[in-house]
Amino acid sequence: ENERPRVVVTGNPCLDTMVRARRQPGTTAGKKRLLLLNYAFGMYVVASRIRKLDQYYIEAFRVVSSLMDEGWTVTYRTHPGLNNGLEQRIAKAMGVYHHIVWDRAPSFQDAVADQDVVVTSASTTFYQSMFAGVPTVFFEPVDDHEVGGTGLGVDNFFVGVVGASDIWRPVATDGQSLIRMIRESTDPNSAVSRFPGEFASQYASRFVGPAPGNSSAVISSFLADELQSPNTEAFVSTVS
Repeated sequence: ENERPRVVVTGNPCLDTMVRARRQPGTTAGKKRLLLLNYAFGMYVVASRIRKLDQYYIEAFRVVSSLMDEGWTVTYRTHPGLNNGLEQRIAKAMGVYHHIVWDRAPSFQDAVADQDVVVTSASTTFYQSMFAGVPTVFFEPVDDHEVGGTGLGVDNFFVGVVGASDIWRPVATDGQSLIRMIRESTDPNSAVSRFPGEFASQYASRFVGPAPGNSSAVISSFLADELQSPNTEAFVSTVS
């Protein structure tokens, strides 16, 4: 019993649901459906990023204004624990409110199913949409005067793919780079379009753990084995 593995490393279970939505690389190329997600400023981690909240939406909605004349459709989805009040107020002030579809899909898997490119920030959705094979752009507004360990204005905050310095990653830091990457997603040979496939095949185990897409089964199997342990049965019996 003492030799039984007590720790099992898995991927993030939130990726499991994206397996069913996974697409082959390049299948979204040429289409023009953009899903814009809310700005995750990390209120419980680094409060200084809250000042970028307005900047994120202003830059993003400027992009919406530019893309409207190019045949793009834009859908906005916020975190399920938030509401769209601030975003809708900014969108109305910028004259793009009625050009945005305000998403009400029951899950992120459903929301991303009919989209061709996703713009997000410090959220698990960055990994979820990439794992589903959808070109995804990480957007973090950075002012000219800001300096950071990864060039994103906040030292030692961004980790994972975003903080990696040894690979190219789809990170935009201003409106110009954001709209450029969105447009590049229509080209199947662009780095933006290719990266989801590279992430799933080369980088997923590094950044989201082993067996991504099957983590729930691994966790369930581990718990089942533990519950079959004699010591576990004795503990449960004693507690009950």
